[in-house]
Amino acid sequence: MTVCIILAGGPGKRMGSDDTPKVCFPVGGTPAIVRAIDAYKRGGLERFVVVVGYMAEQVMAAVAAVHPEVSFVYQARAMGTGHAAFVAVETLASEGYRGTVVVAVGDMLTVPSLVRQVLATSDNTTSDAVLTALPKASRPTAGRVVLDRDGNIAGIVELPDIIRARDTGEGLVVGDETLAADVVEERSDTVNASLYAFEFTALREALRQIRPDNAQRELYLTDVVEILARRGTVEAVTANDATDLMSFNTPEELARVSEVFGR
Repeated sequence: MTVCIILAGGPGKRMGSDDTPKVCFPVGGTPAIVRAIDAYKRGGLERFVVVVGYMAEQVMAAVAAVHPEVSFVYQARAMGTGHAAFVAVETLASEGYRGTVVVAVGDMLTVPSLVRQVLATSDNTTSDAVLTALPKASRPTAGRVVLDRDGNIAGIVELPDIIRARDTGEGLVVGDETLAADVVEERSDTVNASLYAFEFTALREALRQIRPDNAQRELYLTDVVEILARRGTVEAVTANDATDLMSFNTPEELARVSEVFGR
């Protein structure tokens, strides 16, 4: 049975609330993370591990009220999405889990058909990773999906690192190339939408290799894409309709997500 890891430990500072974690903000009257799990279930996923941290009790209560079978792991220190995924992966490894693992973020809303497409792509490829992508214009602050000279996925570069490279003039290492910030943008027509399917052992090995050598001094989950691309191909499922994968960081973005999913 494929396991879905949902990263839900961040505070969501830009939401401007001291008493509600971001994943618990309501979308159409339902906490975002609960609505997300609903969609994943309709997409074919059955087992869930939610990584909690900030206001963990509130997140756990919101989820358990509707999905009591979900299990939780605690991220004691907020060290980035890569660290959050690592905590969950090591817990699963201790149980002897093998197979495919879907990784998603708790504030992202998607449609079941896209979940099914990601699972089908993962089942029918020898690649260790399948990521979802959106046209760059639909989410301009998201990490860039960068292609190599041959048009294959080489890695994901986060926007803060592009901005830092542009300011300092330093190159960005992507795969076997060092690229200027503007070249990274030229090599990227799509952005990362933060819904992945990984071969479990490959993901575990890659997570052990990531380092906080970036503008935010965090462990990026996105760094595993470059590691896995170096040893093989990474597949992408591109959603041309941006409303099929929506997330929020501000009250204004939440209002837009609520409007779409309310329909």
